[in-house]
Amino acid sequence: MRLKSVLVALVLGVHCGEYLALAASQASSPEIVQARTNADFQARRELYYTADSFVSEADLSKAVSSAKVAGRLGELSTLLTNNGLNSIDRGKLGRVVAFIKLTKSKIADKLKEEVSVYVHPSKTGIFCPVQFYRNGHVYIHLKKNDPIWKEGGFKNFSRTIDYRKQRMFANLVMTVGHKHDLQGFFSELDKMYTLRNEPLLIHFRDISSYVGYSEKVLRQKVNFQSELFAGDLGHMFNDIASGDPLVKAALDATQALLDLHRNKYYHRDIKPGNFFVRRQGNQTTLVLADFGLSQHPDDANFCRGLGGTRGYIAPELCRSNSETGHPCSSWAEVVAADTFSLGMTFYNSLVGRDSTLKQEITLLNELVMPRKNTAPLSLSLETQLEKIDEVYEHLVAQDPRQMVGEDRKRQQVYRLFLAALHPQAAKRISLQNLKSSLIALLPAK
Repeated sequence: MRLKSVLVALVLGVHCGEYLALAASQASSPEIVQARTNADFQARRELYYTADSFVSEADLSKAVSSAKVAGRLGELSTLLTNNGLNSIDRGKLGRVVAFIKLTKSKIADKLKEEVSVYVHPSKTGIFCPVQFYRNGHVYIHLKKNDPIWKEGGFKNFSRTIDYRKQRMFANLVMTVGHKHDLQGFFSELDKMYTLRNEPLLIHFRDISSYVGYSEKVLRQKVNFQSELFAGDLGHMFNDIASGDPLVKAALDATQALLDLHRNKYYHRDIKPGNFFVRRQGNQTTLVLADFGLSQHPDDANFCRGLGGTRGYIAPELCRSNSETGHPCSSWAEVVAADTFSLGMTFYNSLVGRDSTLKQEITLLNELVMPRKNTAPLSLSLETQLEKIDEVYEHLVAQDPRQMVGEDRKRQQVYRLFLAALHPQAAKRISLQNLKSSLIALLPAK
């Protein structure tokens, strides 16, 4: 039984003891198991902790002035400055440091029963949440104190500080509302755990559930911490837009997709926003993210629904979905579809605007996957497919300098990804050949 089936059993009401026994046999992360189990319960008020639950205001105020607190505060202040967080009040941060140092033993007792203890801010205590994990990790969650805090429809993002290692990580939070949301969220986390040893595929560092308020109602929440990236390809393409850095980025993206396919996952939503940029010194690496739509051949819904982002969905999926009700029927077809999406990701980034080809692909995608509350398009599928063939043939015949400029490496990468965009899947360059061709463009080591 695959782990996804176990999750469905839980959502449908299987007793938690039975679920844990099943999940233990699936090589899932124990943290995912406990977070999933806890998240399906009603929010328990006794698990809503504030700083006042562990330390008095008098003891906290007294500890702030100690030498140990001052030393660690100085180290964290440097970290904040280096990450553009000068707006964080250092006096308030000192109280957080003091709180962490004062509560070690009390938190340790709680962690014998829970994967983590999440402590909420309070007026007389600390200004932001602190989360303690059984594995020793301690995070200071900046939440809305972070200038780049973002609230999405599914998850909220902000930066968090690893207190012990003095590093910044990403903190993502989901409020448990509907069982469908819960199922999708944990399905994605399960994939991240399965793929955790692949360096070019995103994975999480820690995960847990906790009780918190949402719209003034006490709710169960799930959060996880992951690597903090410099941005995504959509926003940072100009940083690697030519020469060897472009070739290296294209090779990273291709290898990441090969790694995903080697693990038998079909991504279904390859696009610039799903490639994150990792910066380590002068080294830039692309990492593939967002497995929320991905499918495995063992999944009951494999090839049973058109998904992805309009403008990046392969033409053959649209034709098949229109004719048969299913976008694909084999592993080879989904590999070719992901290849097309990768081709559009780099082709359109290189061109630097929504090209004619992408516009026509978007119209085709909208024919078979209409946007909500919009009138149907007055186009026929066959006419639109023929239009895409014409546009593609024109691009192949065109001098690449007219599209991407004089940089030789840009022209070569453009040609390769244009080959990944062939409207006929059988004539599309394979990912392995794409990888080999990109390697040949790099200087010999």
